[in-house]
Amino acid sequence: MEKVQFVNILCNKKYSILSHSVLKIKNTNALYLIFTKILNLHTLFFY
Repeated sequence: MEKVQFVNILCNKKYSILSHSVLKIKNTNALYLIFTKILNLHTLFFY
């Protein structure tokens, strides 16, 4: 019983780390898209 619980805790930790990194990647992608859009607007205005 304790062994199973320990494995569950390990899996939960790995899963939370994984989901956290996925969220981070999604956030950076959104920021990157916004940044490129702003850059595109700037190039439109300045050239």
